[in-house]
Amino acid sequence: MLAGLVVFLCGQNPVLAVKVSPDADAAPSLTLDPDLSRFITQKQILAADLTQKNGLVVPGWYWRFFTAAQDGDWTTTTNYFYTIEKYCRHDHAMPMRIFWPVNDAFGAFAAFQGAPQPELLQKYGRDIMSSIPAGSVYFGGTDAGRFVVSALSQSHSTGKPFFTLTQNALSDFTYLEYLRDMYGDRLLIPKAEDSREAFHEYLRDLQHRQDNQQSKSDEAATNNNGRITVTGTASVMAVSGLVLESILARNPGREFYLEESYPLERLYSNCLPHGLIFKLDREPLAHLPREIIRTDHQFWTDYSKGLIGSVLREKTSVKELCRYAERVYFRTELSEEDVNPAYVADPTMPLYFSRCRSAIAALYQWRAGTGKHQDAELLREADYAHRQAVALCPYNPEVVSRYVEFLLTEKHTNDAKLLVEETLKLEPDKRLEMTESRTNYLGKLQKRAKELK
Repeated sequence: MLAGLVVFLCGQNPVLAVKVSPDADAAPSLTLDPDLSRFITQKQILAADLTQKNGLVVPGWYWRFFTAAQDGDWTTTTNYFYTIEKYCRHDHAMPMRIFWPVNDAFGAFAAFQGAPQPELLQKYGRDIMSSIPAGSVYFGGTDAGRFVVSALSQSHSTGKPFFTLTQNALSDFTYLEYLRDMYGDRLLIPKAEDSREAFHEYLRDLQHRQDNQQSKSDEAATNNNGRITVTGTASVMAVSGLVLESILARNPGREFYLEESYPLERLYSNCLPHGLIFKLDREPLAHLPREIIRTDHQFWTDYSKGLIGSVLREKTSVKELCRYAERVYFRTELSEEDVNPAYVADPTMPLYFSRCRSAIAALYQWRAGTGKHQDAELLREADYAHRQAVALCPYNPEVVSRYVEFLLTEKHTNDAKLLVEETLKLEPDKRLEMTESRTNYLGKLQKRAKELK
């Protein structure tokens, strides 16, 4: 890639990509979590090492990002982050390899500083970490699962206690370059040519499925004068899944763990429920061991009690589940509930916990199959896990949409109708920052509401 001495914008101050708000000077600095402060320092050291190692000279204002973050200055930190991203990713005026340390630091900064209940954020990160053996490889799929775990680690940059990556960026060869810069020969990471091969393998598979009318709605490939690009989350994550498999194959001596971001169905046969996340078995499994299913069932029964109490039992109906959502989240009547008040009051963390449970429900549903060979026990387990996911966050449009589609597949139309109506009554778009993904899932629920009237 880049070699020799490269000079970028020395001595210049850029126009900030994000304008400072008029009240920015009056905004108080935020108190930094000690783990976050340590992580920002580690990323600054890594950025300095990368510039020296690769003979790069970066502008002085680049380093002010780290200073602003250490000062807890949200506005200035945000402005410098988006400016650096613009210069690296869009304008190509600075090398991408110095963007990734900033991206890691800002991801953690945003997660910590935006947490209404920091103890729940810490719990989520530490509970994932406690389930992963030292020396393993972990793929974090969400902001908390990726950035918070990285920040709480002894050293993300050296893979202690384990290596933390994200499957979301594996289709980006500059991210793979960053991983190789960080981990060296301690973890074998595919190179650019391997990434290109994964891309072409996906294109061949996509073409085959398009010919058979089996492609997904959110995947497509376009050819612009010989330059082929793929669009849609499914396309990007499919390429990332192939690169992930390559990392798995190149590091046979390590265990692998995954927090789901987007369903990677080609890996479902390798997935084992493992607390909040999945363990990836090296070889595809013909069946899920029943002991694993029982352990997972008990884990979530016990774990969820510390968050939502004992509201959900195995025979809790969808109607009862909706009544609970009405009492707690619509009327905020907590006096007769044994829920954790801090959990219910936090608009963000329930999204993460519910997503973890929903991912396992989807695995059970996939494993259960369809038709005459359907596994009735796994189907019941999928239903129970889906209900737990909804109870953990009944305004999460993704987990509710997953359960609604499950109910419709199983011909439980009235339950699906009831659940859609209750979720829309909770107005997810007013509770949440509406990302593209959440907007799409909410749109699906709104469409189902019209169809089920």
